[in-house]
Order: sequence, then structure tokens, then C-alpha cells
Amino acid sequence: MKKLYLFTSVFPYGLTGEAFIEPELQYLLREFNLTIVTCASENEMQGVKRKLPDEVSIVHLKDRLSKVQKIQFLLCNSFQPMLWKELFYSVKSKKKLLLKWKEIVGFYIMAKNIEYQIAELGLAENSDNSMFYTYWNSYQALALLFLKEKNSELKVVSRIHGYDLYKERTNSGWQPFKQYMGNTLNGLFFITETAKQYFIRTYLEGQPGSRLYVCRLGVPQKEARPKKLEGSSFHLVSCSNVISLKRVGLIVDALALCSKDICVKWTHFGDGIQMPDIKEQIRSKLLQKSNIEVSLKGYVEHKSIMRFYDENFVDCFLSTSSSEGCPVSIQEAVSYGIPVIATNVGGVSELINGNGILLKADPTAAEISSSIETMYYASEEQVKKWRQASFECWAKRFDADKNYREFVEIVRKIANKG
Repeated sequence: MKKLYLFTSVFPYGLTGEAFIEPELQYLLREFNLTIVTCASENEMQGVKRKLPDEVSIVHLKDRLSKVQKIQFLLCNSFQPMLWKELFYSVKSKKKLLLKWKEIVGFYIMAKNIEYQIAELGLAENSDNSMFYTYWNSYQALALLFLKEKNSELKVVSRIHGYDLYKERTNSGWQPFKQYMGNTLNGLFFITETAKQYFIRTYLEGQPGSRLYVCRLGVPQKEARPKKLEGSSFHLVSCSNVISLKRVGLIVDALALCSKDICVKWTHFGDGIQMPDIKEQIRSKLLQKSNIEVSLKGYVEHKSIMRFYDENFVDCFLSTSSSEGCPVSIQEAVSYGIPVIATNVGGVSELINGNGILLKADPTAAEISSSIETMYYASEEQVKKWRQASFECWAKRFDADKNYREFVEIVRKIANKG
């Protein structure tokens, strides 16, 4: 059995961010001896650690550098052709040019730092019997490709999601070294077809590569199907961090515009820096509306959210995010047969096909409110169609067992390829 090194940001430490790595582990362990390589900080390692199978080992790398260390890395690598090529390539658009250069240089320095640590630990020495997989298409992937330049037998694959794909997710509007990584990795795995086409169009000048794959994430099958209680309110659920990217305030504004003739219960799972603002917004806009009930759950463990879906009938799942990859929160909702209202960003459109309402990428509160009312007043027959279509969407595209099996099989073939 070959060795697989899985590079993460902080997993298995911390409660949020990379929880969706956990279900994949059991499938990887069927084909590989698994080592997780994490860049969790010392503070993060002092916090919650997820329980791992006994046979999984952990390696810790440090990706935090002091200013002096960054300068040292830059001086040692300032004449590397690859760095200058990326800097010149970014000049195609002069917008935010200095910010782009800062991001490119910072990305390169971090990759060099990780490369040196991998080499010092000897992780890449037995390339015939090893495989390297980065869960994010970050500087970790670039670091491994630096090593691959020295040893072409090294097999490196990477997943790519949202923040590590879309230009608009960066301050500079630039994603460093994407063209190089797309052409050099043994496999680059996208979580939606939309994402793959964006990558080809944006970074490969429209030329599809043979090493690009669509391997979606997924969620397990759910058996529970709670019944709606007669006379109960229309139950609206959202699940996200409470940050500007997720635009939770739009939900508050939309509910404030809903007709007083409809009764809505809104449950939100998630917390974040904007929660105090959201609470104030609720106090000023919804507190006097007797037909709107609000339940802010804050951060809740994943298993508790699943238990909530097992025990409570949900009429609609709502997402107002301004940018996404392929949100697992919506995948979980459709696995329960819940209709969806969501913005058309990232790969969200692949989750909505006859099972809800796809909003434009930047909707108004009035448009969201209108969509909620459309679902509220929908006939029993229409609701039944939406709920069946949601479950079928999950079964066709987001069945975790099927998707992870397919992904691991492709990785296994790459690992064994001569």
C-alpha cells in the first residue's frame, strides 16, 4: 500500500473550516497509508483536535514567518525565473499591480518555506512509494511542485474549491501561479464543472488540460424525513459564517419586507464577526413583526445540525452568499429533500435544478423576499416536486459514497502510473 501525504491548513485541529475533510478519510485509508501534514499554529494545536483513526499519523509544518525570515527567503530566491515570469505575467492587467506583486512574492516565499521543511523531513525521498495531495490549491501545492521539478517521479495532486480559485476572492484580484500549477500537477480536482470551466477560461487561455477532473464533494444519505406539523410557520434555515461575504444581513432585510400575512420562522446556524451587527439589525427591523420568529443558533457542531434536520421539518434553505465553491451546507439541505433559494455564484447553480429558486448573483432584499413568498404560497403539488427534485439532485451529484469512491480511484491510478 502506498503512502499518501494529505496537506491541510489546520485539520485535524479546530472546529470549523475543514470539517468536510473528515468523511473523506475512510475512503483514502482503503487505498493508502495516510499521513496528514498540517500547518496549524501552536495556538490552534492547543484547541480542539478531531479524533482520527489510529493508523493515521500527523506531521506539523510551520507556515508563519517573521519579517526577517521573509526577507531572508526573498533574498535567497529573488533571481528565480519562475517568480519573475509570474510577476511579468500579472502585468497583463495593471489594476492593483503593486498589491498583485506583493501577493505573488508572499505566495512564493511561503511555498519555498514549505518546500524546505518537506525536504528537511525527507517526506519526498521515497517518491516511488509516495503520493502527495493538497486539500487546497495553495502555496503547499506550489511547494510540492518545486520538489517535483527536482524529481519528476513525484506525484502531486490538489483539490481546488472557491477561495483558492476565483480572482475576486483576493484583495489584489490575482491568484498566483495558477497557470503553472494547472499545467504541472498530476491531477487538479474541481468540486464543480462550473469551477473547472472558469479555471480553463481564466488561467489556461481556454485550452483544457488532460489532468483536470471534476470530483465533487458530497454528504451521506439521510434516512430521516420529518413531517410538517399542521399550522406550523414556514421554516426557513440558513447556515454560514456571519461575515460580509455571506451577506446574512440581506436575509434580515428580506424578512422585513415580507407580507404580514405570512408567518416565518428563521433559524440561522453560524457565528462570526458581524453577529453583533446582525442582532442589532434584527432588533430594529424584525422585533416588532409578530409574524417573524428568529432563532440564532450561533456556532453549532456539525452533528447537532444534522440532528436538527432529522427532527425538524424545514420548508426552505436560503443562501445569500456573494461567492462560493459548491457549499456543503446546501448539499446537506438537498440530501434531506429541502428546497433551496440561493444566489447564482460559483457552483451553486449545479445544486439547483427544479428544486428551488436561483437568484441572480447580487439580488436585492425585495427579490429575496419575493422568492420566500413564492415558496410560502406554492401549492402542495409544487412543494412535493421541489422536495423530490432536491433529493434527486443529491442522489445524482452529491452522494458522498459514490463521489469519494470515484475520487480515490482516480488518485490511486495516478499513484500507480509509471
